[in-house]
Amino acid sequence: MTDLIDHPWPPILIALLVTGVLGAVFVQTRKSSWLLAALAALAITVAIVCIAWFVPTDRKIITAQMDRAARALEAGDLATLNSLISPNGIVLRGLVQQVLPRAKITTAHIGDLEITFHKATSPPEAIAKFVGRVEGSFAGIQGTEIRPIELTLRKEGEKWLFYSVELKDYRELLGAPLPGKP
Repeated sequence: MTDLIDHPWPPILIALLVTGVLGAVFVQTRKSSWLLAALAALAITVAIVCIAWFVPTDRKIITAQMDRAARALEAGDLATLNSLISPNGIVLRGLVQQVLPRAKITTAHIGDLEITFHKATSPPEAIAKFVGRVEGSFAGIQGTEIRPIELTLRKEGEKWLFYSVELKDYRELLGAPLPGKP
């Protein structure tokens, strides 16, 4: 069901096609029953759009969490970042508390976001894979860091919280050897 809410275009297109066909039949026959059927199909299409727009899914919630974290990085807001990290995400929390005070991030961007859910685990987990792009300075050195990131989130109660992070290296993803590795 959530797949239809996260990706509503197939049912919307089918509903619009059915509406169009029923409308064309009405124009040809001028029978009010075909008009009522076309209006019902149109109402179903509107309902699908409203459900897709307003119903919060886990994917939408996680995407919003990721955007909130990016804005908190830009603002240097350690409190907000800590509120997004699971109490059990000790390593991630330590990393954030160690690095963020020494950094001045001007731009944080999340690209190519892919979210995979593992709801059979306890607690349920999601893996967010994306390309992170951060501009700013660290220890006085200005620069841009672009890196593939794999973030694990855990559902704790009703909230999806960050649990762990793995920073990838593009060379590793491309199959090239890393310095110091055979």
